[in-house]
Amino acid sequence: MQSKTKSIILLIGAILIAVIFISAYASFNNNNVAGSTSTSTVASQQTFYSTGSVNAIIENYSYITYVTFSNSTNSSKNNVTNLLSSLEANGIVDNYIYTNNSFEVVLNNITAYQLQQEIYNTSKDSNSINVGSTAQITLPASATLYYTNTPISIHLTSRNYSVYLNNVKSVGSTINVGISALLTRNGSVYNNQIKISYNP
Repeated sequence: MQSKTKSIILLIGAILIAVIFISAYASFNNNNVAGSTSTSTVASQQTFYSTGSVNAIIENYSYITYVTFSNSTNSSKNNVTNLLSSLEANGIVDNYIYTNNSFEVVLNNITAYQLQQEIYNTSKDSNSINVGSTAQITLPASATLYYTNTPISIHLTSRNYSVYLNNVKSVGSTINVGISALLTRNGSVYNNQIKISYNP
């Protein structure tokens, strides 16, 4: 009797294992059925490289200024060194370093243009000394760019930029800057990005 009961239990267990195996196999096959996929393609926007120029206004300068020499006498360099030392002692200049025939000057209570005028007055050698700095400028609200000699008027959403001037001018002065941009077919600036360069 015990042997018969044991056989029945083994038979039921084998049937249960078979059912579990078949169910798992069916589930595995259903998961491998390839579903439908979809892709979307965004057409690249056609752009045209265009250039032009505008007059910009100098609003301010960086506090870092560079004084470079070309064919200057030792007397001129000594005069500039003495001037910078005096300005530093009076707190007008924070610091200055001389390397590669130029001074890097950290300004405090003086603008780049004011420093230039002080140097010119002291050295009496403005032709061979350049005072340069990065100027913050404001562009007009619109500009005309040219693509194959065709004028295209654009609206400038961003108008504040910076350019390096080898020879600084007074704040409020007007300078001419070049503009380059990629334009779309409808005449708008691609990604609202333009490149500015100074035209001395």
